[in-house]
Parts: sequence; C-alpha cells; structure tokens
Amino acid sequence: MPRTPLLSLALWAIIAACLASTGHARNQISITGSSAAWPFASVLAEEFVARGKGPKPHLEVVGTTQGFKALCQRERSFPDIAGATRRISRQELAECQKNGIGGIIELAFARDALALAQASEAPRLNLSRSQIWQALAARVVIDGELRQNPYRLWSDIDPALPSSEIEVMVPPARSGTRQAFFRAVMAPGCATFPLLRDLDPKSRQSACATY
Repeated sequence: MPRTPLLSLALWAIIAACLASTGHARNQISITGSSAAWPFASVLAEEFVARGKGPKPHLEVVGTTQGFKALCQRERSFPDIAGATRRISRQELAECQKNGIGGIIELAFARDALALAQASEAPRLNLSRSQIWQALAARVVIDGELRQNPYRLWSDIDPALPSSEIEVMVPPARSGTRQAFFRAVMAPGCATFPLLRDLDPKSRQSACATY
C-alpha cells in the first residue's frame, strides 16, 4: 500500500464581523468562536485597550461552529465577532440573513496548521490517508461491503504497521479543526475505495464522515 506523507495543512483563520444594528446600546465588543483563534483575539484585545480604544473586549471560546451559530442568532447577547478556523458556510450565512443579521465581513488574519503527532517513544507510523480513514471510520470497506469497523490494532489494517492499539485523540465533531481534518484527510482516504466513490453524495458523506 503506498504511503502518503501527511504534511501540515495551512488553514485560514477568519473572523466574521457583524455590522448590523443590534437594536440596543453596548459599550463592549464581544468576541466568540474557535479556541485556535483565541490567542490572536486575546492579543488584539490587549492592543485595543492599550491604544485607548475602549474597554477590553469580552472573549469566549465555544468553537467555530458554535461561534457562527451565536453570531447568526437574533438575540440580545449575540457577539460582534466570531473567530473561526474555516470560512462561514452558505447555510450559516443564510441563517444570519434570515435572522436579520447583515453586513457580514470575512477577514483572513492568520495561518493555522493541521498536523498529526505521536509520542516520540512510540513505533514510527508512516500512514496513508486511506489507512487513517480505516482506523477512525465507524464503518469500513471489507470484501466489497461496508461493515462495522473491526480494526483494533494498526497491524489489522496493514501487517506492515506496528501491532499496537489504535488510540487517536481528535477535536469534537463541531470543531472547525475537525472539519478541516475531514476535508484534508478523511474525505480523500475514504475516496480511495471505489465502493464509496460510487455512492450518492449524501450516502458518501455519511459513510466517510462518521467516526
């Protein structure tokens, strides 16, 4: 099985600034969203105060998807800025517009990275995207059929891999980083199997993304 080195993936870290009228006075900027964007937001908040622009902005970490959800709600507490590790989706933007939240602006302000890491004392893993998908997917292709994932050891997937237990830590499902991991690793790994490539888009998405 060919080995595909997994390099760090550059991601856009973005903010969505809501310029719509909130319908009430507020003297403090509110920022929510991704934990990856939080260090940048924190530095900017300190600089904002140092330059005498106003009180320190309120910062809250809830994740990319929840940040966009908060931004697009039509409630008194919605934030002014949502930090994110991906662009706002068409569905999320439509939700904003439906709720009367207009003037959305995207600003790319940093570069993030996605990388796989393991303990330095562990046996070295040289993994393909296909193998990573097989290790994590809820269902995998076996003998031309999609079955419940039986793999417990890396060597179950490929005898050339170490006979060590598959233990992987990933961000939660609604994390922008995890969604980027799906696009960069899981989706291409899943696509190496003709059975899954031939599924309709909705079934393929379900099969490839569930892990």
